[in-house]
Amino acid sequence: MKYQIDVSGVGVIITGASKGIGQALAHGFSECGARVINADLGPPEPPHDEVLLQNIEYIETDITNFGDVQKMVEKAAIKHPINVLINNAGVIYKALAEQMDMAQWDHVLKVNLTGPMNCAKAVIPHLKKQQSSRIINLCSMQSFLGTPTYGAYTATKSALSGLTRVWAKELAEFGVTVNGICPSFVDTPMLKNAIQKFADEHDISFDDAYKTFIEPVPQKRVLQPEEIVFLSLFLSSPLAQSITGQNILATGGMVLS
Repeated sequence: MKYQIDVSGVGVIITGASKGIGQALAHGFSECGARVINADLGPPEPPHDEVLLQNIEYIETDITNFGDVQKMVEKAAIKHPINVLINNAGVIYKALAEQMDMAQWDHVLKVNLTGPMNCAKAVIPHLKKQQSSRIINLCSMQSFLGTPTYGAYTATKSALSGLTRVWAKELAEFGVTVNGICPSFVDTPMLKNAIQKFADEHDISFDDAYKTFIEPVPQKRVLQPEEIVFLSLFLSSPLAQSITGQNILATGGMVLS
């Protein structure tokens, strides 16, 4: 079909695909016929779908270590050509500027910014060999906001949004598109933990804390991981060849461009 999203046989590296959005991405691409490498520090968490796992291979990887990333990419390239890199792995740490733990600051920068740079550096030579290759960076709506205590996280995600534009220009002549996805709150274990922590700190129920989180969102809901998966599948398909250098907002109306 002319308008069918087809990623059959596409080789995809997804960082941090053992849980949360990354796991949903791995399952979604596998379901659509892609061959997925899950580059993560730990193995996949339940649930496990044996059919989907046939197309997903886990390779233990520390994305903050370039040598480790290079070994992962070399292993992946032996299995199949690499067509898509999805920089999904990330961590969050919140603190006011004057209370910033600099060790935590450094950790967030290494995972959220140096990690994607390491992966891009190692993967780009392989992407150039293929036709219509892709890099997708999981950024954040925080790239466009000034939310208190999000200093470390926002700094890294804003920088990753900037790298998205730079890499798009650098790689355009090779047919490689580079785009960022900037979601609002997504229904993941990380979000649930954040809501529970907020509830505990303010001595309120989880439901009341949830209402506080979604209050600024016009649609009054959190995103489902499948929404990020579908957008990533579209960006990875031939139908999205002209889209590059974009930071695409998926925020339920919370951030408008």
